[in-house]
Amino acid sequence: MTDDDACVQKKGSSIPDQKLRKREREREREGAEKLETRFSALSSRKSCSKRRKRISSDQRRPQLRWLEEKREGMG
Repeated sequence: MTDDDACVQKKGSSIPDQKLRKREREREREGAEKLETRFSALSSRKSCSKRRKRISSDQRRPQLRWLEEKREGMG
């Protein structure tokens, strides 16, 4: 096998790897979002002091704060 053949093989195998990794990352992100929505739905039933704590933690997670505002707007 020549150096050119090795180069072609490396390029060919790296492309599906990148696609797989991207898909895995997307799946992980979707799973995390589902967990976050489930967690915020559970914690919204808890006491006011816990809600205050959640609001301060939401400032670190703008996506969760957006979810909470949307839920309170509906309710």
